[in-house]
Amino acid sequence: MESSRTRSESSDAKDAPPCDAPINIFFAKSFLMECKRITKVILPAIRASVAEIMCRKYDYNQEEVAAKLGVVQVAVSKYLNNRYSKAIDCVRSQIISMGLNEGVIERILGGGTREEIDREIDALCDRLANFNPT
Repeated sequence: MESSRTRSESSDAKDAPPCDAPINIFFAKSFLMECKRITKVILPAIRASVAEIMCRKYDYNQEEVAAKLGVVQVAVSKYLNNRYSKAIDCVRSQIISMGLNEGVIERILGGGTREEIDREIDALCDRLANFNPT
């Protein structure tokens, strides 16, 4: 059964440009650069900071941390043995020194579901991605 509202009547469709509209190249490039920074630096730094604290302070094993973070055990091993880029290490250090990962850790310690933990990680990722030190 079809919905009484068509795609063109939805609020999203009213605001969205048509598919054949030209894309602002500057926006597209900056968006892709931001996506790359998030996936290659910010997200691994968050995971590394959480893994370090969960294993060293709360005696979680690598498999437990991996399950909570939605990564494989090998990734947690890399995080714990500092096998990642200087950029990740710099962001990881800032996250730990400023206590920015406390919400994620509290969610894990409180028995949060993967979905709840992921929401905390997403919120921190957004916060870090939008951080402007100037």
